[in-house]
Order: sequence, then structure tokens, then C-alpha cells
Amino acid sequence: FLGDAGSMCDAGVLLMNGFKGCSPNRKKALELFLCAADKGHLNSMHNAGVLLNEGFEGCPSDKKKALGLFLCAADKGPLDSMYNAGVLLM
Repeated sequence: FLGDAGSMCDAGVLLMNGFKGCSPNRKKALELFLCAADKGHLNSMHNAGVLLNEGFEGCPSDKKKALGLFLCAADKGPLDSMYNAGVLLM
């Protein structure tokens, strides 16, 4: 994807949760989060980590990849990412 990482994250949040009668599309949300994460977007790293940690239909849980994303985000400060990384490391 080309474009603004923040906008990708915003679209990913809408797709992750569903909106205005539309069902969630977590697979597409994860794709957007990972693309924005590659651009250094911290919230996208965190959100991708959440989806990968939990897993969803069509995407099994990948705690190792989730941990990597949480640690990368936590290195730059988001407390939720630090917490989630700590939980996975226990």
C-alpha cells in the first residue's frame, strides 16, 4: 500500500471492529495494520499485535509475531504495548 500510515491505521480500526452495519474484516484490518507498522506507525504495531495474539477466523494466533510487534512499539513508549509484551513474556 502507498499512503499515510495514520489513515491506514484508522481504516484498520474501522475494519477490525465493523462499522455502520458492516461486519468486521479482521484479515483486511491486519493487512493495513502491518503495512502501517512497516512505516513505523506505533498504534498499528500495537493493533496488529493484538489481532495476532488473539487470532481470529482464518488467522491462527501467532504469539511470537505479536510479541515482536509489542516489543517494537513498546520500545518507543506505548504503555499498552509494554503491558502486552510483559504478559506474553510471563
